[in-house]
Amino acid sequence: MDAAPKFDGTPACLILFLEDVDAIADHAILTDGQQIKAALRYAPIMEVETWKMLDKAALPDWKKFIAAVKLLYPRCEGNCYCTHADLKNLCAEQVRVPMTSQEELSQYYHKFFKISRHLIMKKKLT
Repeated sequence: MDAAPKFDGTPACLILFLEDVDAIADHAILTDGQQIKAALRYAPIMEVETWKMLDKAALPDWKKFIAAVKLLYPRCEGNCYCTHADLKNLCAEQVRVPMTSQEELSQYYHKFFKISRHLIMKKKLT
């Protein structure tokens, strides 16, 4: 892994973040307690404050810790992480922020495609 794990606080990114922390822990041969500390170190401060309040954060058990964290992000797993509200919010945000480059257009299209395609595949958007 070339970079530190990153988590932006959104449910869709939680699993990737936890997998990255897991990969680092495997590589560094960390204990469960050290792995929890690593997750707390790389997560955004607002998330860390909440995660530290979890009873499972005090235990040196990575699996119990991530199970408790996942409960805070109901849409982090499974096939239901994209909603109509996500698509509507993305479009509304983009209306407020004009695109000034091909790169910005590409970033928007990537997000739009991901959400809309998921909704179409789940027959929640036609």
